[in-house]
Amino acid sequence: MRRLIRLASRLYPAAWRARYGAEFAALLEDVKPGGGNFWDVLRGAVTMQMTAWNFGKITVLCAVAGVMVAGALAYMTPAEYVSTAVLRIAPAVPPDGTAPADARARMAQQLQHLQQEILSRSSLSEIIQLPRLDLYKKDRAQLPLEDIVQGMRNQAIRIRPVSPIGSDSPAQAFAISYTYPNKFKAQAVVRELVVRFTEQNVIQHADNTSAGAVANLEVLDPANLPDKPNSPNWPQILIWGLIAGLLVGLATASVLTQPAVRTLKIVTSGIAGFVVVAAVSLLIPSQYVSTAVLRAGPGALPIEQLLDSDVLARVVAAQTDRVGSGGLSEGRAVQSAEELRQRLVIRALNPPDPGARVFAISFQSTNPAWAQWVVRELIGQAMQKQVLAINGGKPWVPGTLVPPPALALQVLDPASDPTRPSGPHRFAFASAGLVAGLILGAWFLRPRSSAAPA
Repeated sequence: MRRLIRLASRLYPAAWRARYGAEFAALLEDVKPGGGNFWDVLRGAVTMQMTAWNFGKITVLCAVAGVMVAGALAYMTPAEYVSTAVLRIAPAVPPDGTAPADARARMAQQLQHLQQEILSRSSLSEIIQLPRLDLYKKDRAQLPLEDIVQGMRNQAIRIRPVSPIGSDSPAQAFAISYTYPNKFKAQAVVRELVVRFTEQNVIQHADNTSAGAVANLEVLDPANLPDKPNSPNWPQILIWGLIAGLLVGLATASVLTQPAVRTLKIVTSGIAGFVVVAAVSLLIPSQYVSTAVLRAGPGALPIEQLLDSDVLARVVAAQTDRVGSGGLSEGRAVQSAEELRQRLVIRALNPPDPGARVFAISFQSTNPAWAQWVVRELIGQAMQKQVLAINGGKPWVPGTLVPPPALALQVLDPASDPTRPSGPHRFAFASAGLVAGLILGAWFLRPRSSAAPA
């Protein structure tokens, strides 16, 4: 214990150690210290150091400590990955005289029945205990399976509707998402759910032979493999840690070095900066990015030819039928092929096959469904141009020879559905406004030494 107390005594200011260091060491040898003595020495050293420091040092130290604590908490938080698949359910061909509203109602009822079957206790219990998945292994050793199934249904699995842009069809697209610490198991669970949805729909088709009684189900986007965790959100956690550290530092420094009224003014300045920047960021429209991944084999055309000016012009022309539908206004539509080329982002990826070229196509828009539609249309036009090039400028006829998949153009990952905006980062902007307001308030209200009279 004496060694720990000696280490704690070194935290005292240098002037104190020079004046009382020898006496303190002699006193330490004459007593039998305990844990309470160590805490008293440590607390006195910290108090004396903070009392001797100025306003800026205390604030910066607390801010750094807040970031370090937040980083430690984020590091201890397990990562969560989200995998998503998109399906579409459409009413089968209804008999003559069936109203569209009745077809939609029958389809909604069918979808609800499918969800009840797939998300039932027996179905989810079977998925959890599949040997190739073996989900929640540690939790199953401590909690009853019923609680784990309930948590999986209410928290980990999410089924939400996805509205297709500019579509008047009664068909409805919906997304299935699953969150789990292992990204490969998250994708495997979503695949299992998709398979069970499809199988259950087939079973209901077989059980009910009346025309149009059972809806058709198809997979639009298969389960994706998440490349990065959805949580913890490191930037957001670190920003919160910085803000908390600054607030604690300002409060501590104000108590030790300034009157309480000055502290209140500094905090008010920070809140004003947060509100002003947050209000300004709301004026900036949200941006959504849709991305697709393509693989071009040795027999595929270069990307510059697949997405040349003619293809871009056809995409721009195709959007004229879409203006006014799906929440898209004419002012947000792409006006020319050159504008589309400037807003299009194409980046090369590292393929596992050296003989192939893998690249990602991204498009950003204030309308998420519109961004996805543009990428889908670009891929469709590129695939059509590739087929025309293979067949000598003639459309492909079913049954004719086509190049093997390894040599042609393939879609590895279809156009993603951007459910979350990519920008602007309003929370980061507002947090920067809070920090700037606190810093400016502390600067203008800092203690100033008065000059001595002449």
